[in-house]
Amino acid sequence: MTIPNGTSWTLDNKQIYLTDSPSGKISKHPYDLSTGAINLEKGEDFFTSPYKDTVPDGHAQDVEGGFWVAIFGGGKVVRINRDGQIDAEVELPTRCISCPGICGEDLYITSAEEEDPDNHPESVKYQGAVFKVHIGVKGAPMNKFRLQA
Repeated sequence: MTIPNGTSWTLDNKQIYLTDSPSGKISKHPYDLSTGAINLEKGEDFFTSPYKDTVPDGHAQDVEGGFWVAIFGGGKVVRINRDGQIDAEVELPTRCISCPGICGEDLYITSAEEEDPDNHPESVKYQGAVFKVHIGVKGAPMNKFRLQA
């Protein structure tokens, strides 16, 4: 794990999903809710971006257990079902999509500055924009964070 750009739990909080953008993968690991321990040794690959020269970035989970994953470099957000398969896709007018978040039944999507403007001038117009798309499903309840000093 080098850059954990997305973190979510299964709806029963027994597994944690971690996006590692440099590897292009989202992995799933056993998680102990009572201690907060993550078993990184027993992890398994859950999703690998199938699009050339792209990486998964931030993600959000809906109440059905689907993950809405930003595909950085690909100009899209995809919904990944519990089996790790793409079952929906949202195309956007800029390549560097960074993170989705669900509010009500709407998906809010952030984007970053275009990293290669000379080769992708069409992406520059909407770089850094925030997009809103109605998806018809609510977000999963958020987990609370407890810092122990």
